[in-house]
Amino acid sequence: MTYENFPFVLDIEIQNRKRLNSSFLETEMWYLLYNFIRAGNKFEKINKKIGDMRPNNVIINDDGQIKVISTCSIPGELTNFEKVVENINESVFLGND
Repeated sequence: MTYENFPFVLDIEIQNRKRLNSSFLETEMWYLLYNFIRAGNKFEKINKKIGDMRPNNVIINDDGQIKVISTCSIPGELTNFEKVVENINESVFLGND
């Protein structure tokens, strides 16, 4: 699955920076955090959950804009619980409500 003009995945950027022994700037961390909170706020307003929010599900474009791939991004996407039921080794976050 690809999102037009969002070719980078945060997880890959983290791995690249580790390999180069480079860390994120404080401003970059605040920017990411701000956008995660904005995304969560938008979902809260419509009484939905973002779902499995982790670096694999955060995409970035050349301008630094980010998008969070959510349960609403992929129709018919299994919940994290359903993924674990199907494959006990699935790497997902399970939280309490």
